[in-house]
Amino acid sequence: MKGTKKIAELFTNTHDTCVLSCLQDVMGRLYTSQDESSAIAALGSYLYLGGKPTGELLWKALADMQSGKVHLIDVSGWWTSLLERFFAGGYKVQTRYALSQEGTVFDTEALLQNVQMLSAAYEMKRIDRTLFEKCAMEEWSRDFVCNYDSFTLFEKHGLGYVILKDGELVAGASSYSGYLDGIEISIATREDFRRQGLAKICASKLILECLKKGWYPNWDAANTKSLALAKQLGYHYAGEYECIEITVPYLQSGQSDI
Repeated sequence: MKGTKKIAELFTNTHDTCVLSCLQDVMGRLYTSQDESSAIAALGSYLYLGGKPTGELLWKALADMQSGKVHLIDVSGWWTSLLERFFAGGYKVQTRYALSQEGTVFDTEALLQNVQMLSAAYEMKRIDRTLFEKCAMEEWSRDFVCNYDSFTLFEKHGLGYVILKDGELVAGASSYSGYLDGIEISIATREDFRRQGLAKICASKLILECLKKGWYPNWDAANTKSLALAKQLGYHYAGEYECIEITVPYLQSGQSDI
């Protein structure tokens, strides 16, 4: 379902593009209360909680999540105390780092120089149908494509580049998600090829291609290393925020009345 103006107003405290993907009905799921005073935007492993805390709505959204780690982000500022009580002793608090969304800050010449640093021993390719399927097969590269139901959707609302060595995927930068005017960047390097600057090269190429398409390459850093790389590429730090991480399955019968 596409978000109404009233629902969109529940998420005015966040610039996270995963929320936009849900509101625009590009991808992800949007859960709302009947009176639209509460809403949860769900994409990948992330739940963005807006408006009035509602146990019934939270239960519904969590029930649809696959087993694994789930990240809950309190957008309205009203959900955290409820989450802390409900998941007492069973959650972790993570700090994430937001980057400002400024379309004119990128130094395209510097980004192009980064791309040209790729050694002749490697090959960079845009993610096509074959590479889309290949990315999905390996745990470290799965986030490059995992939120797209098909390559057709990825081709329309996604974009990504990978680096290969002897035909094997070793690094990449791609869209964790897409919205009408851009993507949310996901970067990763296979463990045995780290510390060679490959992520920086891929990310530079992805940013350049997004700019050519008129898309904004949004970056939200999960850790300080990601934040440092984002700054090197031209992004400006906007501040930190917290998310609560839980693991599913964890729900017990009778807890839906929170």
